[in-house]
Amino acid sequence: MIRRSPCEAYLKYLIVHPDQYDDDAIRALVKMQQLDYLGKTYTGNLRTTCVPPTPFFPEDRLHDRSQTFLRRERLEAIFHPNDAMLGANAILENIRAKELVETMLMGSSHPQWICTGLRRLGLDVIPEAIGKFKHYYFNVDLVDSSELKALMAVRLVSPDGGDVDELRLGTAHSAVIKSDARRNTAMSASPITTNIMNMLRMGLMPSTMDIARLADATRAAALGGGLDMAIRGLPAQGRDYALMAKMMTEILESVGDPSGDLQEGLARLAIETDDTEIPHINQLSDGSHTLDIQPINASEVKYE
Repeated sequence: MIRRSPCEAYLKYLIVHPDQYDDDAIRALVKMQQLDYLGKTYTGNLRTTCVPPTPFFPEDRLHDRSQTFLRRERLEAIFHPNDAMLGANAILENIRAKELVETMLMGSSHPQWICTGLRRLGLDVIPEAIGKFKHYYFNVDLVDSSELKALMAVRLVSPDGGDVDELRLGTAHSAVIKSDARRNTAMSASPITTNIMNMLRMGLMPSTMDIARLADATRAAALGGGLDMAIRGLPAQGRDYALMAKMMTEILESVGDPSGDLQEGLARLAIETDDTEIPHINQLSDGSHTLDIQPINASEVKYE
């Protein structure tokens, strides 16, 4: 059971709106924006917990009871839009921008990075707009990872229809939906890899990405998976993990072992920070040394 919707604040806005939307109208509005509607039971629960004062004048800043209610429910910005809220609404209306922001929010990307990606789409908003979009339309903090996966699976399923063209489009949509960035991000097991993939989708190469460390981590994960499959008596799956570990080992041989690089760096650091006085060669050899660097004829060397 999915307990809360990521667009819960937007649902509250529609519920208390002076136009008095019924459940069917709310469902239509949420679906039209491709947001997450959980059903009439969830909407009914919100109606019982989010009750505005009577009379309710949300657009009148001088009506104290109404404004106090908006502040308590964190609905003030959507009724009195500022630059950040206008930017959030612009993201909602831009399909490609909405897809990018939702994908990066699932990966816990910083608002500055999200704004950089939006500028590549021709949409320039302030970082605060990302926070407003998250609060009202896609608050991933309200759901756990399993619930998020289920929401993405439901949202991206094409509805059945009686029209032949709709059926054909639905079939094509279902065939390509597995490559949707939001679905892949929701299914990802690691936010680190998610952020890397999101940046690569934007055409950005992460400056801190270390291929050797990624390969080393992948090898470790593959070896762990192989051990788990062996214990469970699943040799076929274990071979897949073993093959992956072998491939990562071959990559590490070509790009370098991160542990070796670490040891070399530590040795260099130890030399650079060692303040011990270096002895003179005369002290080490007790005077038995020569500065002659000419080649020596072995037949002329006399041994005592």
